Amino acid sequence: MNAKNSIKIAASEYNLIFKILLYDLIVYLVIFATAAAILAPGISILAGKVAGLQILENINAVISEILAGSVNIADKVDAMYASFDALGVIIKESYWVLNEVYVIGTAAFFVLRFLINLRTIPVSGVINAKMSSNTKYGFSSNLISNLGKSAKFSLALLVVQLPVDIILAVFTFLIVGPLFNVFGILAPILIVTMIIALVSFKDALLFEWVPSIVVDNSRTWKSFNSSIKCAFSHFGEIYGVLVLLRLFSLVLIMIMTVFSFGVGLFIALPIGTIILRALEMVFYYDKRKLRYYTDGSRDVVTPDGAVTEDQGGAAVVAVKKSINTEDDEE
Repeated sequence: MNAKNSIKIAASEYNLIFKILLYDLIVYLVIFATAAAILAPGISILAGKVAGLQILENINAVISEILAGSVNIADKVDAMYASFDALGVIIKESYWVLNEVYVIGTAAFFVLRFLINLRTIPVSGVINAKMSSNTKYGFSSNLISNLGKSAKFSLALLVVQLPVDIILAVFTFLIVGPLFNVFGILAPILIVTMIIALVSFKDALLFEWVPSIVVDNSRTWKSFNSSIKCAFSHFGEIYGVLVLLRLFSLVLIMIMTVFSFGVGLFIALPIGTIILRALEMVFYYDKRKLRYYTDGSRDVVTPDGAVTEDQGGAAVVAVKKSINTEDDEE
């Protein structure tokens, strides 16, 4: 896999960073504002009841008496315990509010992931236009024109990701305790390493999914099956690159977060996304023996891997070389 060409392509599309950030910001604001508006009445009622118990005041009174050296604090301790008991009663009586928070929170999580996944195909579409014809397509126009295709992919990705994420979460939870008992302070390093290895394995299985949809207009689940087969036939090459990318992304996030007081985190995440999409597209083009542009110049990578100059300035052809030209209907 030509990582150098992938980096060059990703760097030439640096403006996608800000478009991804803007899109994500809008999605998060809409989801959280909607969830807050739905939950606000119930939470307001519950908060009013809890505020009347004066829990913090009673705790503060006990602490103040202890610091003052007083020995007659029984009344204040009783008042504090009484407020805790009243809180338990209120929670039992307001179970409907907690259930509402759980249901709305779960729904918001899935809708959020669905909407965030909608940008995957448009981002790859912009990169594909760059590689195939050295043209710049707008992210917004790609998002709108590919909305149906993106929706199908996003739903399919949710179906695939949910069980995998549950397995990863359960596995991580089960190994945390034993690793700390055996390795002590070295356990966090081992845990992060194992998470990177597992996430990279998941990414390897899905590596050809998006390019197949974008380049060849393949159907969603057909592309998924093709990606699984490709992952096992090129596992060493794909997995090694993905592990390095995840390590690079982690280091980049840490550095940019520390030196920008947290602001750099919002820049580092889209950078990792764009590089991943570029790696997928370069691998797919190389595998299919398609010519592609690498940056803003007229340098073209030929099927044999050589870099030449496109003398005629014509668009690189064979973007849809696949014999499958069907619509991506399920």
